[in-house]
Amino acid sequence: MYNAALDTLGDPGQTTQSEQLVPVAERLAALAQENMMLAGSMESTITRGGGASGVMTVMQRGLAVELVAAKPEAAPTADYVAPAPAVDYVAPPAPTADYVAPPAQEYAAAPAYTPPPDEWNVLTEAAKKVDSVFLPIRFGFDSDRLDASGVKEALRLAEFIKAQQVPRLIITGHTDDVGDASYNLDLSVRRATSLRDFLLSDGVYAKIDIIGKGESEPPLYSDAAIYNLDELRTIARRVEIAFGH
Repeated sequence: MYNAALDTLGDPGQTTQSEQLVPVAERLAALAQENMMLAGSMESTITRGGGASGVMTVMQRGLAVELVAAKPEAAPTADYVAPAPAVDYVAPPAPTADYVAPPAQEYAAAPAYTPPPDEWNVLTEAAKKVDSVFLPIRFGFDSDRLDASGVKEALRLAEFIKAQQVPRLIITGHTDDVGDASYNLDLSVRRATSLRDFLLSDGVYAKIDIIGKGESEPPLYSDAAIYNLDELRTIARRVEIAFGH
């Protein structure tokens, strides 16, 4: 429902785009991630064939903005001819004694630029605040091996990465606060590594960096009071994905 709400919010045909809706989109994106973790599925946000919906549309828009910003200038072609060097500056002759200056013209400021109605979008603005997304990719208990559900969701993620031609991603493993902190840190690294190896084996060509956080960075819940302890820990046991160039 939260992912469907995000799609509706970002559709100019259904929702008048307004800056006042950006905080709403940010909150919906947080709730969508948390509830995907509880449901154990990304089916509502990665469509068949690797398309994007809901919170992954937000991430997709953020990735598009990053890639445009990072795009290098085109190199000169083989037939490129450099412009001729500038000639030395020659000052105009000084005005004569009978010179009469033209009457001053009143300056009219150019009208402010107004973007087309389909250029500005709530989800694009929300994407600037959403650096990463929680994904419900699960592992066996106390293990770095993907369980059956984890394999299914990892395949779904791989479809998205390949379809969107993601050039680089960062996988960060997290655990809940149960157990020894140093052990949890090691487990989080092994789980992130396991997911990376799975994606590469499935044909993902993106550059993948690995980070393990263990229990050191619990999620910033949208509202911790709406979840019980088991649900909070389920959300905390997350794989976090960030896309970049």
